[in-house]
Amino acid sequence: MIARGDAVAFCAAHFPRGPEALAEHLGVIVRASPLVGCDGWCLWAAKSVIHLNSRKSKGRQRFTLAHELSHLILGTEGEVVGSGSGPYQAESQEETQANQLAAELLLPVRELRGMGLCSPVDPLSLGRIARAAGVTQVMAACRIATLAPELRLENATVLGFQSGKLVWRWSKTLSLPDDDSAVSLYQNALRSASSVYRGPQADGQVFCASVIKTQGFHALFVQLLPAKVAERKTADERRRELEAWLFGEDAAFRNSVNGQFSSFLKRAQREEMGVDGATDSFYEAYGSRWEEARARKMHSDWGREWVRLKFAMKLGTGG
Repeated sequence: MIARGDAVAFCAAHFPRGPEALAEHLGVIVRASPLVGCDGWCLWAAKSVIHLNSRKSKGRQRFTLAHELSHLILGTEGEVVGSGSGPYQAESQEETQANQLAAELLLPVRELRGMGLCSPVDPLSLGRIARAAGVTQVMAACRIATLAPELRLENATVLGFQSGKLVWRWSKTLSLPDDDSAVSLYQNALRSASSVYRGPQADGQVFCASVIKTQGFHALFVQLLPAKVAERKTADERRRELEAWLFGEDAAFRNSVNGQFSSFLKRAQREEMGVDGATDSFYEAYGSRWEEARARKMHSDWGREWVRLKFAMKLGTGG
């Protein structure tokens, strides 16, 4: 078949289509159709088959594919993948190991290191990475939590909630003391006006928590950071700050620029522009259309920073 290390290296070389390329390389047949009550199943025979639930999101289907390939690589017997509350909810050691390897196949550490993550991590950053890798935000969050020290992010954990109740934890570098503390942190993050809730602790450190909303459940990405690190503005907070400075009460100008951005975004996606290229091209297309005070703001360093952050959020790279 293929050794674990070779499979990880193969997928890294074929990022972001690692699992699909690996299935082709191994001669595994991959099919998708509507299924009820499960995310997918596999049949190991002379010609192995992996069947995915086409009703699930592309990100979830790709995780299921990587998970089933992981069983094949590890030589463990896979179970029918049920439609649970998260891809990291597993009850057996074999399923946990398959989840861990699936994450490595989908999101190699080398790629993550090049994606410019910094603490505190916010939903904008998680979304950007998820889009670049073709995975769900929850999967990206769990992978980042596993590798937090290697990514110089201090620590992180991911908590899964259904109907307000804690139902699973993914923790490699940070553990909350009890379930009540986790639920309280989740409730505060839900009520927070910012995308990142900051909860100061008695020892001077700060819990930073962001809610990831997905179909059927919520996940909470949590870090415990020194106060100086926790106080840093996230990319989303900086974008909102710049937006307030750029537009203020000028709703007409805000709507006009947002319309220009939305129109140009389609071209940027079609031509697979990077963030910097899209920013430069956007100014070439629209930079002469703004008048006087509006133009001065848009052409300022802050105006350009806002445009770049917008593209980073939508294109999934850079930022």
